Amino acid sequence: MPVRLSILAGIKAPLSVLQLAPAEPFEGENFTMSCRTTASSQCFIFKRGHKQNEYLQIAEAKSNATVTIANVTYSDTGNYSCRCLIDVNGKRVYTAQSDWLEVTVM
Repeated sequence: MPVRLSILAGIKAPLSVLQLAPAEPFEGENFTMSCRTTASSQCFIFKRGHKQNEYLQIAEAKSNATVTIANVTYSDTGNYSCRCLIDVNGKRVYTAQSDWLEVTVM
């Protein structure tokens, strides 16, 4: 049976950007992460797990995603990233994943 492959040529996925406030949270404080992209989208924020290629989804939103982690502990230290689903020419595609953001709870 033939396989049909569709390639969306010439489409450059916009970048997702993950931001953190405050930059270095202290134990017991709250911190907020926001995932943004240039297009209207559904965004997801992930934390890198302990196993190779393990990613734990910690937030999802119908547009730009924001998550506040209250009363942070040292276990919230880790690497976080995000990406979004957008509509391009009637197809749902992922944006380029944001750079990994290293969070260190002080």
